[in-house]
Amino acid sequence: MRARGRTRTATPGRRAPRLAVADRRRQLLECAIRVFAREGLNSAGHADVAEEAGVAVPTVFAYFPNKKALLSAVVQEVDRYIIERAVTVAADQPTASDKMIAILRDFAESFDTKLDYLKIWLNWATSFQEDVWPLFVDFMDRVADIHREIIVAAQQAGELADNVDPEMSAYLLLGAATVIIQMKVARRDPNSIARYLETTIHGALHQR
Repeated sequence: MRARGRTRTATPGRRAPRLAVADRRRQLLECAIRVFAREGLNSAGHADVAEEAGVAVPTVFAYFPNKKALLSAVVQEVDRYIIERAVTVAADQPTASDKMIAILRDFAESFDTKLDYLKIWLNWATSFQEDVWPLFVDFMDRVADIHREIIVAAQQAGELADNVDPEMSAYLLLGAATVIIQMKVARRDPNSIARYLETTIHGALHQR
């Protein structure tokens, strides 16, 4: 167990290479994501990131001047990734149900390719810190907006019935994300996860 309050510096004999400002910030952010995924949003800090990156603690403070700035950068990167993936995969699909299935299937696949991001997302969802909770609420509102816009567009095109409630359907689909992670952790059969996705989406869209 690490001693609390101990200042950490780069490992002796291990000097971090020179990097351009943007590259250094990206490197530190990648290290911060690994650290916060491993230790939690409440526990990790600048010293942990410095140790992970092999730099002096003041270097991390130079890019992220306080814990709020560091936390915000981490969760905003998770925000960027999830929103970007949802928009990208939905754009390639022809129908509303296909778009929803693609979004949730891609989210499930992120468990295997971006596990640190999903760990932070789960921690973020249950961390009511003043520094990051408003950011989570805003993030989830924007994810819900993506789903609502898909449903409204499908209704206007005559693809979905008018009695589908875009807001409630969007929230049903958001809730499915947590279940997907639970199923992945439990190592459920991929076919079971696929059936769950289809059942949830068809139910939310009032489709058989």
